[in-house]
Amino acid sequence: MAGGRKRGANRAKEQSQLSLGDLVLAKVKGFPAWPAK
Repeated sequence: MAGGRKRGANRAKEQSQLSLGDLVLAKVKGFPAWPAK
């Protein structure tokens, strides 16, 4: 996939906007989902 975009890159545009106080989970390979700061 050289030079290409990762799948799901436009996902944020499809979903609603985030608001102050919303819980956001971050996923890093090899680790469970965790609340982001």
